[in-house]
Amino acid sequence: MQHTIWKSAAEIRFSLEPFRRIAIFSCGACANLSGTGGHEGLNIIKGQLEDWDKEVVAAEVIIACCVKEIMRQALLEAAIDKNNCDAVVVLSCGGGVKCVALCQPQIPIIPVCDTIGSSPITSENDSYIIDSPCKGCGTCILGLTGGICPVSYCPLNRINGPCAKAPATLGPCAVRPDRQCIWRIIEHNGTDLESVAELIRLQKNHHPDRMSPVKLRTAPPWSLCTFPGHC
Repeated sequence: MQHTIWKSAAEIRFSLEPFRRIAIFSCGACANLSGTGGHEGLNIIKGQLEDWDKEVVAAEVIIACCVKEIMRQALLEAAIDKNNCDAVVVLSCGGGVKCVALCQPQIPIIPVCDTIGSSPITSENDSYIIDSPCKGCGTCILGLTGGICPVSYCPLNRINGPCAKAPATLGPCAVRPDRQCIWRIIEHNGTDLESVAELIRLQKNHHPDRMSPVKLRTAPPWSLCTFPGHC
């Protein structure tokens, strides 16, 4: 899922300062699982806006804000336009905010969450995997590194192996001595670093030859969602 965290109250209040009538749309998918969306997140931000003397003209949980057809239908059902609303607050990842923009509501769109990458949904607590969310580098090597992302965890964002000052075996990071060298941990877990280097060379040589993506077909909104009332 796309992991989101709240912006500061000061930043949200600053962004909303010029506006009084606010519509809120909260994602029921990733943001909900991050604790920043769903009904819980909606109630939190609604209460905060009311404390700031804002008028909440609509407050809806959307099954997924990152699907344009769903978001467009939600805006239509809420009858949101510039005559009755000054700004739209979106509780979602950046994808949801962009979908609202694609719907062209002609109203300012205010995100109240920051996206910090993709994370697994789990009760496990493996810090090397959980605490290094995806940065979307476009050159994923998790298949060779046992699910640990060196780009996210390494302070130098190295993707092709340890730096020249890295310890010879397990030991402190040369740049951040308060943490272990992630590349030596990856190697200790059984990864052949030469295989990683070979994979990186392959990625660079064949980058223009990526397989073609499947094109989304043009379809009515109801064919993209099985949740009545949201599509």
